[in-house]
Amino acid sequence: MTDLVDRIRADVGHDHVPYVDPTFGGVEARVLFVLETPARPAALGSGMLSPDNDDATAANVWQLYKDFGLDRAAAVHWNAVPWFMGDVDRNKNAQRSDIALGLPWIAELVKLLPDLRLVVTMGVIAREAFGLYLLRDDARLLPWLPVAHPSPRVRNTNPALWQDIRAAFGKAAAVGSAF
Repeated sequence: MTDLVDRIRADVGHDHVPYVDPTFGGVEARVLFVLETPARPAALGSGMLSPDNDDATAANVWQLYKDFGLDRAAAVHWNAVPWFMGDVDRNKNAQRSDIALGLPWIAELVKLLPDLRLVVTMGVIAREAFGLYLLRDDARLLPWLPVAHPSPRVRNTNPALWQDIRAAFGKAAAVGSAF
């Protein structure tokens, strides 16, 4: 996975593509969580995709891991658009063209995960990207749970969407412990 990130960095011409947190399952992961784009703390801070980052979404995700007993070794995180799209002041939303540029990298990532049993897409961009991936001729058909982005806004304002996210984590924990 580190080699994949290095290739993406070379392709996009900058280092704002976070590495995958090495405390997670890596290529042995059974659950893949796909979010939208890297947040500033991941891209410009720790340099890793991790729920240990210092931002509210990461804190929500880490709490969900704890709530459901999801083993870090069972999962891995990725972004539909794996490079940072903002600047030091704010994130920038991905467009359809950005999603298209990220699709080959999703395909390469899935090829690296032979034990993958479940994909959880979190947010509209992630859902759209993985749906487009599944239409590719080289796509690997996998069970897929599309849910809302685990942001504080969703958690604080939409209990139904938050419950869907919690249900997805419950299923991820079951899949993660099934082997």
